[in-house]
Amino acid sequence: MFPLAGLDRCPDCQIGSLHVSRAFFCEWTDGHFITVPDFPARICDVCGRREYDPKSLANLQALLDLTPLTSTPSDGGVAHVGEDPRLPSESHHRHQT
Repeated sequence: MFPLAGLDRCPDCQIGSLHVSRAFFCEWTDGHFITVPDFPARICDVCGRREYDPKSLANLQALLDLTPLTSTPSDGGVAHVGEDPRLPSESHHRHQT
């Protein structure tokens, strides 16, 4: 995780402290909106600034570089990492009952 797990002063508000925690990571990648829950981050207790763990970001980027993103019109263009677009998705099966 982060090299220094202690408290650090927030560079944005200069009042709060950054605490090691987990947060949603959201980003647009190649026209797809990616969200990753429980991503390692440091979050300011005053202004909410988030700094994501550099090693985890590098691991995520390596995964995205190796795995093509797919989307289908039926799911509203939501990106699915590593899914084979030729196979029905799990959510598709849930809606057919």
